[in-house]
Amino acid sequence: MLTSGGGSCWSPKGRHALVSAIEVLRDLDMPPDEVDAVVAADQPLIVHRYMELHRERMEERLADQVRTLERVKRILSPAIPEVASRPRAKRPSSEGARSVHGPAVGPAIEG
Repeated sequence: MLTSGGGSCWSPKGRHALVSAIEVLRDLDMPPDEVDAVVAADQPLIVHRYMELHRERMEERLADQVRTLERVKRILSPAIPEVASRPRAKRPSSEGARSVHGPAVGPAIEG
């Protein structure tokens, strides 16, 4: 298993690059057996295919997270118009001062 530090013919610079690549793949949640397969691969096509498969998994995971976020947004959206449609309190204005309103759900900003 090369990811745990077996002997190799890598130069120090190449070994550092390999260790960095392994860390990145682990940070991206590539399964450990696939990280090992990528490191042990002797053909660029094999490496490319593992990377492509993991990219597809990451895209699926992102799509799931976006769908979840949209569901939460739909759950919360009925509350948003209630807050936005609430009448604003009128404040006495100072002579020469202008009132600039922030977002529909935020307070007025006196300026």
